Amino acid sequence: MLCTLAQLSPLPFANWSDWWLNVNYAEHGKSMDGVFYFVFWLTTFILVATQAVLIWFLIKYRFRADRKKGIYSHGNTRLEMTWTIIPAIILIVLAVWSRRVWDNYRYSATADDPNAPKILVIGEQFQWNVLYGGPRNKLGRYLLYPKVTDLKWPTVPDGQTFNFPNVPGPAYLPEQQALAALDDYISQINPLGRDYDDPDTNPDPTGQDAALAKLNDRNNALGRVLVLPKNRAVEIQLGSRDVIHDFFLPNFRTKLDVVPGMRGKLYITADSDCPGPKLYTLVELQQLVDRGKDVMAIVNKNTPGAELYSTGRRRPKFWRLTKDGETFLVNGTFITADVIKNARAAGISKITATMTYDLVCEELCGIGHSKMQGKVIVLDDATLKEPPYNNYFPPAVPASPAEARPAVLGATQR
Repeated sequence: MLCTLAQLSPLPFANWSDWWLNVNYAEHGKSMDGVFYFVFWLTTFILVATQAVLIWFLIKYRFRADRKKGIYSHGNTRLEMTWTIIPAIILIVLAVWSRRVWDNYRYSATADDPNAPKILVIGEQFQWNVLYGGPRNKLGRYLLYPKVTDLKWPTVPDGQTFNFPNVPGPAYLPEQQALAALDDYISQINPLGRDYDDPDTNPDPTGQDAALAKLNDRNNALGRVLVLPKNRAVEIQLGSRDVIHDFFLPNFRTKLDVVPGMRGKLYITADSDCPGPKLYTLVELQQLVDRGKDVMAIVNKNTPGAELYSTGRRRPKFWRLTKDGETFLVNGTFITADVIKNARAAGISKITATMTYDLVCEELCGIGHSKMQGKVIVLDDATLKEPPYNNYFPPAVPASPAEARPAVLGATQR
């Protein structure tokens, strides 16, 4: 029985896209891909041309008894200058072009935008912690851990308790006892080194918004999906609490080492071509699940059958889908065969969902390195206005034409 190559799905060469670049959805990625394509096709042409000439020479000058022997030549100055100058010109063009692309990537004009939403991503073995600036667009100070030489014990946040030894601070204890006490404090209370005395680390200074108060809790931040707003520049700050990690977004042409003790910065704008949330039929979702695609549910007021629900007074509200009064789907849930089955049983024919993209670590940071893979989603303005995403970023401030023009010119000059 004959079968086509495409039907041999387990084989690595069954899908041509697996051999090529991921689809780019970042504004700066277009220029990066331009450099890549130029280098790729130029080197491919040179490879094919040189191999063709080599094969031609092997055939034309193959050994023959009656052929005249080769004559030694002292070289051709004009030919040597030609094959020296042409590569030099190509390298100069590539250097200037690459520098311009690099400056647009690492020193983007959006760095001067005070309204660019801020996100802090902290790598640790073996997860990514994602913290958002919230409506105030403030991140505050993290990765600041107490030392055995401190004269005072670190701050314990409101609502939590920790029993420190009965001395003013760790400096009054033997080093090993101080280390043990501080390690317990870090693991139980403050694993991300949050400076609780810094008001900018508190997304809810008024204490009136239950959802906002939990925005950057470590339990919520650990392994959380990285959310990017569509068509809006975002500042991503990077830090590590243990070893060197490598923050890599293949679909957004973004990559930077995350070094302990240093705060890295990146600027990303998800372009308009990036698919956002859309209403999928259950049949479409089943096809995506069968193909191994990770699709995340976006349940909001636009989802048929959704209701806004809270588990109690002063508890955050969220949109949900129910079956027999029981919640089976909320925002951020990955679509599975069981979710589709429950939706079909509940009489729901369509679900709002969005495709996810990979966040990976390119460093081999330990035996659990494979767990460093995270997920990225891109949401439009309408979805970002619905809970829980309405707390993630400050409101978008539309720029006037007069304000926008210098930024565009600045980016072009670079």
